[in-house]
Amino acid sequence: MLMIMACWAIGIGFNVVPHAVTHGGFFGPVRPFGECGIVARMPVFPTVQIGVGIFVPVLGAAVIYVVLFLFLAVKNARARRKQTAPLRKALAVANVAVNSQKRPAMRRRITQAQRRAILSRVLFVSALWHAICFLPVRVWVVAAPGAFFTNLPLQLWLRVLTLLGYSFNPVLFLALNHDYREGAMQLLTGRCKYRLPFEVSGSKVTAGIT
Repeated sequence: MLMIMACWAIGIGFNVVPHAVTHGGFFGPVRPFGECGIVARMPVFPTVQIGVGIFVPVLGAAVIYVVLFLFLAVKNARARRKQTAPLRKALAVANVAVNSQKRPAMRRRITQAQRRAILSRVLFVSALWHAICFLPVRVWVVAAPGAFFTNLPLQLWLRVLTLLGYSFNPVLFLALNHDYREGAMQLLTGRCKYRLPFEVSGSKVTAGIT
């Protein structure tokens, strides 16, 4: 919720506030690639826009995903260490009637931890790819604007890098997430179903709703 509200606040701040406090804007080349658009009459606005609109979200997302990935990786390792030992011991015993009901719960908890770790890895790799594709343009514009705007081949290659940043997210998700691949295959083959678990007579039943 906080991330959604922050996106709204940044969008409103960049598109409304600069033009409202400076009696509108004018049409001109918009950084970094010089497309025609509305430019605010605040000299400091482009720098603030790049800093708050690009660097802060990318770095914030990277920090959040790194912390999430490390936290879930450690939690997954601890869960596997605690739960696989009793499971192996139970399997080695001939009479496992008492433990027969515990093993599915153990496996379920391990599977949930593994899924969280995989999801955090997908988010981390996606954020890293986003930073690789989108940060070089902004860093170059801030560090050496004169060299950037006079070097047309550099602008072309950085524009290609920006397009790759937009287009490769589905490829990353397909490569790193089995659930995403399965869902995409079901969607493409027309077998997509929404599964809703509910309770019937004390037993858990899964119903498929097309």
